[in-house]
Amino acid sequence: VTTLAGGTSSGFADGVGTNALFHSVTGVAIFPNQESVVVSDNLNKVIRRIPFSSSSVSTIAGGGPTQCCNADGIGTLALFNSPFDVTPNIDGNRVYISDNVDGRLSVLSLSDSSVVTLHPVGSAASSLSQPKGMAPTSDKLKLIIADSGNNRIVSVTTSSGIVESVAGSTQGFFDGVGSSARFNAPTDVVLSPDNNIAYIADSNNYLIRKLVIPSQTVTTLAGTLWAPPAPSCTDGAPGTAKFLKPVSLALSSDGATMF
Repeated sequence: VTTLAGGTSSGFADGVGTNALFHSVTGVAIFPNQESVVVSDNLNKVIRRIPFSSSSVSTIAGGGPTQCCNADGIGTLALFNSPFDVTPNIDGNRVYISDNVDGRLSVLSLSDSSVVTLHPVGSAASSLSQPKGMAPTSDKLKLIIADSGNNRIVSVTTSSGIVESVAGSTQGFFDGVGSSARFNAPTDVVLSPDNNIAYIADSNNYLIRKLVIPSQTVTTLAGTLWAPPAPSCTDGAPGTAKFLKPVSLALSSDGATMF
């Protein structure tokens, strides 16, 4: 393990390698060309980019930690409240951003650093609550999102910002179909290579769940439902392994291994 960027203390500073400072990075995504990463620097309220070749950190959008609330704009004139996750589109020319506090989804164009709201549309109230982890479908038409505050998984059309519920509705635990399934603050989602299966970090249930998107069927893939007196972490078979609030997932390119 080596350090790409960032120091041993929190702060806000662009720079090379350990001279750069971050404050609570909550989302990291590698661009499709494998040349750089984009990160959501949550408490600094900015989006940063880091090329692997130089480790030079630059702020590409957001006004910084002293600025408040959300606003469309270009570069540092755009404002975020709590940018949580980032994911580039397949072409690598745009970045989708989820705002955990405002229930907002934004699109950042890398050609001109412009930020435009994707959801909610116009003056409408957001139908999302604490949106967190996102995964784009390979055809670039949809984002599958962990709508954490609403305890559900949703699909968002990237051309219109329209939100459709796929599974889940109220807090709890239940394997089932569509709205009958129950989650407890899901925080991340990854898609299988064919886009038919979503794997979900069901954080407050201490489980990894599996959602077959065409049928909206939810099952438990691994973990043990949390029960008092205390949680623990244990390796083992899918039904005996224990997680301590899983918050992030990654899937190998062949879809065979999850991290």
